[in-house]
Amino acid sequence: MERKRVSASNIRAVGYDAGKQLLEIEFTSGSIVQYSGVSPEVHRRFMSSPSPGSFYQDQIDENFPSKRVRQWKAPGGNGCPVACVDSFASIIPKEVPARAFNQ
Repeated sequence: MERKRVSASNIRAVGYDAGKQLLEIEFTSGSIVQYSGVSPEVHRRFMSSPSPGSFYQDQIDENFPSKRVRQWKAPGGNGCPVACVDSFASIIPKEVPARAFNQ
């Protein structure tokens, strides 16, 4: 899905598929979240809002079903225990509790 840059402190770009009513938001952290059931009117108002970040918080976040497409990652893949756990989640055995890495 093609995304367009927006001027917001926490949102980098926004994509929209009108046929599927699917809104995709790329955050400045690098994570990408898709929101389903977003009408073209809500998307239009979001993109024309003078404050996309506030519009997102007030009108989109927690108001539409969401799915994380890409998790954020710390620069260089280290520096934050949570990012390390997220980055290596696919290779860590399920039996190892995440808290073991957050000490």
